[in-house]
Amino acid sequence: MPSLRTRLALGTAIAMAAVLVAGGLLLYLCERAALLAQLDRSLSDEARLLASTAELDFGVVEVEFEELDMRDFEEPGGPAYLQVWLADGSAAFRSPSLASGNIRRVGGDAESPVCRWVDLPNGQAPAHRRPRMRAAR
Repeated sequence: MPSLRTRLALGTAIAMAAVLVAGGLLLYLCERAALLAQLDRSLSDEARLLASTAELDFGVVEVEFEELDMRDFEEPGGPAYLQVWLADGSAAFRSPSLASGNIRRVGGDAESPVCRWVDLPNGQAPAHRRPRMRAAR
């Protein structure tokens, strides 16, 4: 039978470890939520900026990426994609980076854009669902 001092030390160590783990988990969850909210705000701001440069001429949507210096949308196979839909659900515009691919429509409008995780047109899953690569040692 361990002494009282040993049991108290062990109990204190276990309690401290539990508090540290719970605190770390809470900090992680709060920070993750804050970063995702910041990302959503950033994406909404970028969507509004893109919407402000879009022009509809005779049923054709044009977006001036050059004015905004958004090279990610301009190159075929680039890292950023943009697709604009008409009210009937048909695609009115695809960024050059998207080429002939399609992005799944998630809803929203100019006043309240919606941010969602969607699979990319090349079938690649979003970063949060990709398996992590480990460096070779």
